[in-house]
Amino acid sequence: LLPFGTSYPPFGTCPPNRIKRISFIQQHKPSLIDESVAKRVILCSPLTLYTFLGVVRQATDSFHMEQNANEVLLLLKNFGTAWKSYTKYLKDIQRHFDQMQKKLKAVTTGRVASNLRKPLDRVEELTKERGIAGSDEDLKAITAAFEAVDDESDEDSDDE
Repeated sequence: LLPFGTSYPPFGTCPPNRIKRISFIQQHKPSLIDESVAKRVILCSPLTLYTFLGVVRQATDSFHMEQNANEVLLLLKNFGTAWKSYTKYLKDIQRHFDQMQKKLKAVTTGRVASNLRKPLDRVEELTKERGIAGSDEDLKAITAAFEAVDDESDEDSDDE
């Protein structure tokens, strides 16, 4: 901090002691700055060293943050591709389930079931007409199974 009543030097000017150091370097070794630049060496005082190292650290942190951001973006892109594939497979599965549901409905309550039921009903009529005695248990079990399916499909219809 500057003592009370003093002001900061104008922007772009160097404090007197820094000017003395620069002029001393220029007098005794004028090629020092060119040689250090050629060897990629930075000339600085202890105070400016901390400032310079802070800038280098901040640049390094920014670089790593950018790399991490790029990695996250790549992961999001890969996730998006995988998500599209996942939803495509889910839609395929849904379509197969819908087809299976239609086929199951056709087997239990539709044409297929009625095509099976008609011959059984006809067989039952014939056995009654002709008075054929015998075990009706198998025929009754098949009829009961059809009735159970009808009851279940009636419950499913009520749920929809």
